[in-house]
Amino acid sequence: MGFITSLSKHSLSKISGKLNEYPLSLFLRNLDKSDYFILKDYNLDCNGNSSVIDYIIVSKYGIFVINSKNLPGTIAHKDGKWIQKINGSENLIENPVLETYNLVNLLKKEVIAVKDIEIIPIIIFNATSKLDFNLNGIINSPEIIRKIKSYNIPKITQKKCECIFYSLLHSNNSKNGLNVSKYPVKKIIDESNKHFCPKCGSKLKVSEIEKSFVCPNNNKCGSKL
Repeated sequence: MGFITSLSKHSLSKISGKLNEYPLSLFLRNLDKSDYFILKDYNLDCNGNSSVIDYIIVSKYGIFVINSKNLPGTIAHKDGKWIQKINGSENLIENPVLETYNLVNLLKKEVIAVKDIEIIPIIIFNATSKLDFNLNGIINSPEIIRKIKSYNIPKITQKKCECIFYSLLHSNNSKNGLNVSKYPVKKIIDESNKHFCPKCGSKLKVSEIEKSFVCPNNNKCGSKL
């Protein structure tokens, strides 16, 4: 997911830092689907530049942004540099903390519904990577479920979770992403039987003139459905 520079040869080589999809997906299957809403390969476009978030997990315990790295060998963090040690050589790798920080900020900027919600970043290296440091939020893939479930104090209502999830669905710019046309409006099943805007999460109002749902958040959204 970035460029790795060989310190010994001072050359650049494009090496994928994406974690193999199957193992991580296998771990995430252990999350209760009624409590955790999962989006993968979430695409964000900003000023012509595209960024992909490997996983976004929405739950009442918080929103998790997962940045995965498939880098074998030993990963070290020293003097502000991130280094991969493998086969007797040392390679300078992209700062995963800064990369994830930028993804979180971009998500908050582009998706109104999560602007004021605390986002929990998690950086995952594959199971065979040896992490030569101890930093909160950076783990090996087998630890992902335990890490997510360590956040066990509800902070978001179930209704709000569903609003955020559908807002994310409609903001996903990935051509190969979810078919959001199937979710024009999310109906929350409760006593009030309310509808919520899939873009910003506000309660929708019914327009008597246009006979349609209208988002009252005209300054930031103003969607008509």
